[in-house]
Amino acid sequence: MSIRTRKLIGTILLLLFVGFYAILVMALGSSHLLEVNWFVSLLFYAGAGLLWVPPAALLIRWMQRPERDATLAGSR
Repeated sequence: MSIRTRKLIGTILLLLFVGFYAILVMALGSSHLLEVNWFVSLLFYAGAGLLWVPPAALLIRWMQRPERDATLAGSR
């Protein structure tokens, strides 16, 4: 798969993932954190705000992976 194709697929997946993740975190926070201390809410949203980074980093690493040389792939 070419880098261009991986970047297109990765960008679409990243946008879908971040959008879905943000809606999920907002729904969980607004339904479960109504009666808790503000500091607990702060910790939840700070943690959830950073939790999307590792999956996104893995996806971006996959998007940036160099193409395999066609001559090397054919000789194996």
